[in-house]
Amino acid sequence: MRFHRAALALVSLSFLSSSLFAGSINLVANPGFDTNLNGWTSTSDQNGVSWVWNNHTAKLFALSPAAYNVSLTQTVSGLTPGDQYLLSFDLTVNYLLVGYLDWSFGTDSGSVFVSSHPSITVTATSASELLSFSGNVFFGSLMLDNVSVAAAAPPPSVGGAPEPATWILMGSLVAIASGARRTRFGQISS
Repeated sequence: MRFHRAALALVSLSFLSSSLFAGSINLVANPGFDTNLNGWTSTSDQNGVSWVWNNHTAKLFALSPAAYNVSLTQTVSGLTPGDQYLLSFDLTVNYLLVGYLDWSFGTDSGSVFVSSHPSITVTATSASELLSFSGNVFFGSLMLDNVSVAAAAPPPSVGGAPEPATWILMGSLVAIASGARRTRFGQISS
């Protein structure tokens, strides 16, 4: 009975440790715009149109005149120069005649034209980078939510030493197998 508890504890520990090593941390402050736009800087265009907080999203709304190059920015820190990161966000486009969202992160940039959840691999060139979203809207709205910049998973390696979680799992299996063998032989000799 004591062996079974120890085996269960080892297996549980191996699964827990593998999940700890697998996750990556979102480096964006206030990524879901839960109560406001704190941590973000919103600029206005020549007509005074700017990003506003709207029910857990950042929203850019314009009828006429249109909104051009209205930006929402944040400096993301804690980066390792040369490392790749995954930039992702939710974009909802409503009632647009014309509208799109430009994004930039350091020297990487692009545009999104439809409602989507893009995942874009970007490379840090310094320990902090400016993350910028620039909206262009005529007769409609763009809504931005769940912004994330997190370390990209490294490419799978061929050969080399196993990850720590793999060592824990292998050690757990060896312990279980040797305990089962010891228990079985103990029952036979009794």
